[in-house]
Formats: sequence, structure tokens, C-alpha cells
Amino acid sequence: MPTLQFKGKNIIWNHHMSVPYHTLERVEELDYQADKANGNIIVEGDNLTALKALLPEYAGKVKCIYIDPPYNTGEEHWIYNDNVNSPIIKNWIGKEVGKDDLTKHDKWLCMMTPRLKLLRELLALDPLEKITAPKAMIDLKPSPEEKADPFTETEMQLILDHSNMYKRNHYLRNFILLMFASGMRPGEVAALKWSDICFDKKTIRVSRTRIRGKDGPPKTEASYRVVDMLPLAEEALRDQYENTKNYEYVFISSEKKPFYSHDVVGVNFQRILKATGVKVRVLYNLRHTYASHMIRNGVDIVYISKQLGHENPNITLTIYTRFIEEDDEKRLKKIAEIGTKMVTFKKGDS
Repeated sequence: MPTLQFKGKNIIWNHHMSVPYHTLERVEELDYQADKANGNIIVEGDNLTALKALLPEYAGKVKCIYIDPPYNTGEEHWIYNDNVNSPIIKNWIGKEVGKDDLTKHDKWLCMMTPRLKLLRELLALDPLEKITAPKAMIDLKPSPEEKADPFTETEMQLILDHSNMYKRNHYLRNFILLMFASGMRPGEVAALKWSDICFDKKTIRVSRTRIRGKDGPPKTEASYRVVDMLPLAEEALRDQYENTKNYEYVFISSEKKPFYSHDVVGVNFQRILKATGVKVRVLYNLRHTYASHMIRNGVDIVYISKQLGHENPNITLTIYTRFIEEDDEKRLKKIAEIGTKMVTFKKGDS
């Protein structure tokens, strides 16, 4: 299957996730019979920012989008500047891509890619849902979420310490700590409701995930589960309870609404990693950190598998076998313990 390659693609491909959310401010004096507008609005501002601002309310609801993009003619004095050299775009290209040798076409594609990705999020239907890639062309490389690269205890301490500095995002430390202490997927955490939490029985019920502004079923049938509330998970939830106990969802945005997706959390999480000098990894690695930490401390693999929502322990072992390491002291102690459980035989006469 043909793919489009251009300079800056690897840098810009997921840039739409890091674009900050903005609220749309209503301008009363510009309203024209607002009561008869039937929900139609005109948004003034940079289109990338505007598209991101529309997501929380309109994601997955738009049936058709008409796009009139720049034609990439290189003309500066036309209906609009079509040379990708306006001050805003030049500043944006310089900060995000940082390449002075981009051609006119590279710049245009870098500019259009994040906008097209956000437009796709607004569509109600996937225009390519009936198109299947040939089996021989399917990329079998693991996604970033599947590549286990757990954090060390030192890194986790740095992350948690720095997350306290984000006063505006008071939920951030609790979200991070809960993922680390439960092994839940980020979408599962974002979809948690207080009705799922039982402090008395110390359980967390997982029955949904948060995707594109909606609650959906978890990843697999085995993902429907009850997770044990370990002490650190309880600490995170009790602290969060003081912030959102009057709301349905455990974690809510600054607008007091459920998160559109966990991508917002992921962006803030990566900012923490960059600020602390910790190697940048995706948010999902907090789940891997839980699993590897449990395995290294000798917790039963069947228990870990059930807590993670894997269909069977073989899946867990396939992902995390390389993290099963023991020092000599633990290994020798285990040898002695296993030896006592084996059948013994009398020594024969020589």
C-alpha cells in the first residue's frame, strides 16, 4: 500500500495530541439571531486551535466536512497567502519541526497533517472503514503502547514529585499514581466513576474505557474485571475523592467534564518527563511499570494477569518475561524452598 513520505513527518505525526484545548468564547455583539442558528457557529482564530476547541462537543458528530485547503501554489498575493510563510505558520514550523531545509511541499504537508487528523476526529463515520489493507502489507510492528519500557523507582519518585507542581492539574498525580498502583489502562482510568470504587472492600470495577469523548467497552472480554485496591491506589483515590466526590466521574477536566480521552493526560505527563529529564515514554508505560514491579517482587503471575485483564497468563509472560530477574540471594532461597517440596528418595547401599 503506498504511503506518503515527507520531511518532518515523524515529528509532526502526533502533534495534534499536544495542541492545548481552548474554550470557545461567545461574542454577544456579533450574534445574529442566535436562537435561530440551529447550533451553527462561526469560529474566528487559528484553524488548528479552533478544531481542537470543537472536539469536546462535536467529536464523532459531524457527518460531512468540506475542506478548502491552501492549494500549495506558492503565491503570496492571492486570495490568501499560499506560500506557507505567514508569521504564525513560520513560527509554528520553526518550533515544532525545526527544519530550515524543508521544501515548499514539506512545509505544506507538515501544516496540513495535524489539521486533517483533528478533522478525522470530528467525523461521525470513518470514511475508510470498508477499506482493508492487504494482509501482506499489514504492519506487524508493536505499537508504542505494546513496547514495555517501565520506569524505575527513582524515575517514579521524580515524576510524582514534579506532578505536585501542577496545581492547575490537581488530578495529575492521582492519575499517575493510580495507573502505577493498579496496572489499569489509561482509558480505563479516564472512564472510572465513583460508583466503580468500593473503599470498604478495596475494589475497583473496570467495565468501560474512554475513547473520543464517549464511554465504550474495554479492550477485551477479559478486561471486564475487578481490580484489587492496593495501598497506593487507595491513597490516590482517597485524595482524588476530596476533589471530585460531587461528580460522577473520578477524573474530570478543568471544565468539570469527563476527559475527551486520556491523550490530554498523556501530553501533560510527557511535559513532566521532559522537565525532570526522565526518558520520554508514553503514559501506557505506567501499566508496564506496575506489571514489571509486581513480577520482580515475586507476585504470582496468574494474579498479575487477572489484575491486568489479560485473557491468560501466557500473554502476560510473553510481554514481561524479560523482567523476571533475581539476585543470587533470592535465587538460592527459592532453590532451597522448591527442594523441600520435591519427593525424596532413600540413598541406596553402594
